[in-house]
Amino acid sequence: MLHTFFRLMDLEPSMIAPGSGALATIRRVQPDIALLDLDTPNLQALEMAAEIRAALPATGIIFMSNATPPPEAAPVVAKPGACFERLLALMEMMLEV
Repeated sequence: MLHTFFRLMDLEPSMIAPGSGALATIRRVQPDIALLDLDTPNLQALEMAAEIRAALPATGIIFMSNATPPPEAAPVVAKPGACFERLLALMEMMLEV
């Protein structure tokens, strides 16, 4: 659903599965913004966020989650994407900096 949404907004999304090759792919793609799912097992999204910040400090990070409260490390958007307006506002804010 998000991939289609981003394509409709004329953005170029890349979907990267968590795992051993994810950071290498992120380094190659060098995204402006990384949208990470907090609901993955073993808090992989938090680890990935730390790795992205270390490797690509200019990349903005937004978390998506069903859970509350959000982590203080980055903005959180509720899943399953019902808050497209909030997501777009956060992305625009990050891209303006």
